[in-house]
This record gives sequence, structure tokens and C-alpha cells, in this order.
Amino acid sequence: MQKLVVVGFTALLLTAITATSLGQTITKIISTAAAQQNTTTAISSPNMNTTFYLFTANHDGVNLTKTGIEPDAYSPDSIIVNRGDIVVIHFYNVDATDRHTFTLGTPYNVNVDLAAGKHSIFSFKANNEGVFGFFCKYHPAMIGHLVVLPRLSTA
Repeated sequence: MQKLVVVGFTALLLTAITATSLGQTITKIISTAAAQQNTTTAISSPNMNTTFYLFTANHDGVNLTKTGIEPDAYSPDSIIVNRGDIVVIHFYNVDATDRHTFTLGTPYNVNVDLAAGKHSIFSFKANNEGVFGFFCKYHPAMIGHLVVLPRLSTA
């Protein structure tokens, strides 16, 4: 059983809505030409297989030369799950020129490296509670957080 996941994508402003209810899947993808920056959080329901869509993005208006800050980002930049969830991530590198990674250290040890324009699907079981940072090996300022909450009782 999967729950509703809403993810905002800022580079092309793509909103993906995926819902599964009683074995029926509804997928709707809405694209708009407008571009604006926002921070997005994706949250799972208790003790489920949960799918997230993670995109590379850029913070509009950030000038690396002037600020020394890279504009690269993840969208969403926070993923919240419950201990015991199977986390499935569809990772899209929509950058036209740069490689990007999704690197999540101990205890999950996930490292997915994508060339420009590529995507990958991977999964792991969220067995450890806490807050775990993920980052891009090529762009150290490109960070996000996986939050694993205690398992919720279904009783």
C-alpha cells in the first residue's frame, strides 16, 4: 500500500502527484512554464512502501561568481518517512551539462551518480530513526535531509 506523495520541481516547475488507494493507482503530472523557487517536503504514511520523485534544480538568481554559493539544489530537499518504510526514489538529473549524485551515508550507504539528463530508480529500507543528510559529491552545497520517524502503530 502506498500513500499520497506530492513533490514540487522548481527548475521546470513540475508537480507530480501519485496516489495509490485499494490497489488503484492514479498518476497525474502537471507541467507549467513558470519558474519560481520553493522548498518542498515529501512525507510518507506509516509503515508503507513509499515512492518519491527527486529532481536536480537550481536556485534562481544565485550568482556563483558574485556570491561564491552554488545554485544547485534538490527538489524536494526533505524526505520524511517512518522506520520500516521501503523508500523508492526516482532520481532525475535534469541538468543539461553537470553530473549529480544522491549520496546518503551511514547507515544507508546509497550513492547514485547520474550524467546530465539521466535518471535512476533505487530503493532502501528505512530501518534507522534520525535525520540523515544527503548530498551531491560534485556540488557540496547541494544538500537535503532524510528524516526517519519512529514506526507508528497501526492498531
